[in-house]
Amino acid sequence: MHIYYIILVFASAFGGYFAYGRPHSISWLAAAVTNMFLAGFVYSNGRQIKINRAFAILCFCVALWTLSVFGLYIITDEHGAGHWIRFLRPGYFFLAPSIFYFMLALAKSDTGKNIRLVYVSFTIAAALSLLNYTGFFDEGIVSRGLSYFPKIGKRYIATLVNLGFWGGWGLFFIFRAYGRLASVRERQQLKYFFAGSSIALFLGLVSNTLFGLGHSVYPMGGIGIILYALIVSYAIIKHQLMDIEVIIRKGIIYAALTLSVIGVYAITVGISAGILGTRAGNWFTNALGGIVIALIFLPLRSRIQLAVDKLFFKDKYDYHKTLSDFSRDITSILDLELLFRLLVNNVTETMHIFRGCIMIYNPDRATYETRYCTGKDEEILRFELREADAPVEWLNKHASALNLAAHEESSFPQLRDRGIMLVIPLINKKRLVGMMNFGAKLSEDAYTSEDIELLMTLSGQAAIAIENDQLSARMRELEKSLHQADKLSALGTFASSLAHEIKNPLSSIKTFSQLMEKRFNDTVFREKFSAIVPQEIDRLEAVLNQLVDFGKESSLDFEPVKIGKVIDELFELVQYEALRRNIKVIKECGASLPPVAAVEQQLKQVFMNLILNAIQAMPAGGEVRISAAAAADSRIGDIVRVSVKDNGSGIPPEAMARIFKPFFTTKADGTGLGLSITQRIVRDHGGAIEVNSEPGNGAEFIVKLPVFAVAQP
Repeated sequence: MHIYYIILVFASAFGGYFAYGRPHSISWLAAAVTNMFLAGFVYSNGRQIKINRAFAILCFCVALWTLSVFGLYIITDEHGAGHWIRFLRPGYFFLAPSIFYFMLALAKSDTGKNIRLVYVSFTIAAALSLLNYTGFFDEGIVSRGLSYFPKIGKRYIATLVNLGFWGGWGLFFIFRAYGRLASVRERQQLKYFFAGSSIALFLGLVSNTLFGLGHSVYPMGGIGIILYALIVSYAIIKHQLMDIEVIIRKGIIYAALTLSVIGVYAITVGISAGILGTRAGNWFTNALGGIVIALIFLPLRSRIQLAVDKLFFKDKYDYHKTLSDFSRDITSILDLELLFRLLVNNVTETMHIFRGCIMIYNPDRATYETRYCTGKDEEILRFELREADAPVEWLNKHASALNLAAHEESSFPQLRDRGIMLVIPLINKKRLVGMMNFGAKLSEDAYTSEDIELLMTLSGQAAIAIENDQLSARMRELEKSLHQADKLSALGTFASSLAHEIKNPLSSIKTFSQLMEKRFNDTVFREKFSAIVPQEIDRLEAVLNQLVDFGKESSLDFEPVKIGKVIDELFELVQYEALRRNIKVIKECGASLPPVAAVEQQLKQVFMNLILNAIQAMPAGGEVRISAAAAADSRIGDIVRVSVKDNGSGIPPEAMARIFKPFFTTKADGTGLGLSITQRIVRDHGGAIEVNSEPGNGAEFIVKLPVFAVAQP
């Protein structure tokens, strides 16, 4: 549509050239341009809305009529005037049906048999247009001053009767609608339209008809149409006659732009004449002016638009700017509940909306559930929509805002019963992840196309944030499952060690139980039994407790954990496996290590992975040295430094940069998850993990964990 407006701007300037020296024609040119602009803009911004379509048709017909009168003022020969009036006068004939159609739409009566009446009125207008081509309504072309005008005959009265009939019938629907409307805003809409139409009809049709009959009456039609446009424009701004408040803003912008373009052209011509001595109309001057205008047009339009917004539409500018700024910050909000609260509250408070809520899709129940709502209305808080419900189907089909003001009053009762007037879909990757529902504005103003466009931009950012959070939640669940799988994998690797730890006490218990029957009366035997069997049972219970503790899921609450205790428990678990592989495990821990802030089960997983890797790195046997000591780190602060070192073959240089990447492994049967999960756990604890290795001299993994800080009173 921008091309349409640009053409309109230059056409206005072109028409102004011909209007020079004929002041009576200027008002008609201005009226034609204004209505052409209104027709194009209203239609392009609401072609699916009946009242917008009807208003666009009316504006187009008014533009043709005023353009036909403008042409008569600038055409200087009788023959040309005759052809012109036959070509463009149909705009006047189609005024009657277009006025009737718009009045029906404004009164919300454009249904059923009334629509058939609209078809009849347009058919009559088409028949009158055909008669006009034969000269049926005129008695020749007469000279009036410097111009030529048709002298209308008595047959022309039929067209006035037609206009009065359909206009009067339309007013009947307007008056009837006025009586049943409860909304103050809608009553004001009808008042302003009636006032503007009356002025336009009286000044335009009456004065022009008398002028056409030969009476000395100043033709006020163009001025009447301009007054009509001003009154309707005021109604648009003050009482939201239609969703076209933005038209006024655009009209001011393009009017200022037209004057600026003319000014730039004049300056260019003046400079060219002063420096190069060229004349206006010279091809070089015109080309130079065109180039200058082309270069400055877009930047100039942006600057004028900003100035108009701040000067004439400050309230709109303020809340549009506020919400635009907020939309840029949405994706940085990580707490989903906070996002819902800020999103709904910001929109409802900034735009002064009665109610707002947000609904998010729950895949487990296949429903859209209310997650946040302004106020404590239990009915809204419990509100749900299924995938088969009409609002959801409409949003999935159209992927655009659902403005209930543009639909029949009987449609979408689930929304209307709860006071919802606008639904903004939350769509990401062509999937409806949720929706924002808003009630009416406190001012009773309608939602403009710019309001909806802004909210759609906001919803796009919100949908991305919601999808990111849901993906993060799934990733956390997957990571949790991988952590658990890694633990079980480690336990599987140490199965023989665990079997040995369990087998020894069971063997002792079995031996004593087999001898019990034969030596029950042996006092010494019973004393040994009483001393040894409970110890073996305690030992067995300790092994099983360690096994259960290591395998169970851990919480995310950090507590003071003693590293020495963790290493001691793992040391007991790995002893048999190490001996079986001819590996010596050496433990060197400081006497009084400070506790670290950690989740104990996750630390066990970290060190189990590192010890397991060290043992598996020495198939021919060797030595694993585990050491822990208090230290200080320039980045972390006070730490406990734990080292797990082996004297195996070391890590290949080409693998050093990739060992912590998920699914990278140098083992034939490895998963490549152990070190990746280890690094993630250490980082989640605010620590760091480092690796040192030289081919042939083994590898050393160093874990640095922050010391648990005791809160000061």
